[in-house]
Amino acid sequence: MCGQRDRILVTCSGGPDSTALTDILRRLGFNLGVMHVDHRQHESSARILEAVRRRCLRWKLPFYSVQLDLPPGSSEEILRSERYRAFGDLAARHGYRRVATGHTQSDQVETVLMRILRGTGVSGLGGIPAVRGIFIRPLLECTHEEILRYLRSRRLRWHNDPTNRNQAFLRNRIRQKILPLLRRQVNPSVDRALLRLSSAAARDNEFIAGMLPGLRPERSPDKTARLPLSRFDNLHDALAARVIVEMLRSISSPGANLEKDHLDRVLAMIRRRRGGNWRLDLPGGLTAGRDGSSFYLLREDKRR
Repeated sequence: MCGQRDRILVTCSGGPDSTALTDILRRLGFNLGVMHVDHRQHESSARILEAVRRRCLRWKLPFYSVQLDLPPGSSEEILRSERYRAFGDLAARHGYRRVATGHTQSDQVETVLMRILRGTGVSGLGGIPAVRGIFIRPLLECTHEEILRYLRSRRLRWHNDPTNRNQAFLRNRIRQKILPLLRRQVNPSVDRALLRLSSAAARDNEFIAGMLPGLRPERSPDKTARLPLSRFDNLHDALAARVIVEMLRSISSPGANLEKDHLDRVLAMIRRRRGGNWRLDLPGGLTAGRDGSSFYLLREDKRR
């Protein structure tokens, strides 16, 4: 994940997972900075920001805060995308080689189930990777219960984000309603079953990714990724779909994905042999299209 001398930016919301992560990396002697993103989605956000700032001051850790200018009730996808953009920008600006997030095994289970319910392909079943680009997840094999035991043993306080109770977010409904129901009425070991599925898919994803190095898209400053249409001619649909996902991730936050139905529609348009330029609007401000002999993906700025 990182070397002992690497500068690491820890993303700390003030919640249990990120609080534990900050304390663990600090005690292990890593060169840390701490970043807190205030989504400004609830009244207590300023209080939580100040609590994280005071703890960093006490621990003598560099502290950075960013406030997102987003309307109340913004979607999970928009909040996540803007958060990761802020992480990457600040890490580059201050010379941090890695960005550590507090994702745990519990987050992995929720993510895999959420993607299944939304209609993901094998790529999405791989779940959250331990390492992707500059982002690392040191706690990914720890359960939430283990994190709470650690915090209690260290007598560390944490703050629960009120938005985690908001039933409008699918992840919250999965955590609070769907997973408990599955554990009670379908399979008490559903968490382990989803983790096994994720591990198998991640292994397949790693193999397929090794076949794509010569198919990296061109990326322009206006958040457009391009490839010649001819590059898709001799590709199996499974590989062609991965190329499209890699194009998406080159202009989006890490882990961005498309549902299988949307991938199939884009592939069908790419495979068309007749007709001229075309444009296909997709969820999340994404547009796919043909421009002459090129296929492109364009991501609109959602803050506009």
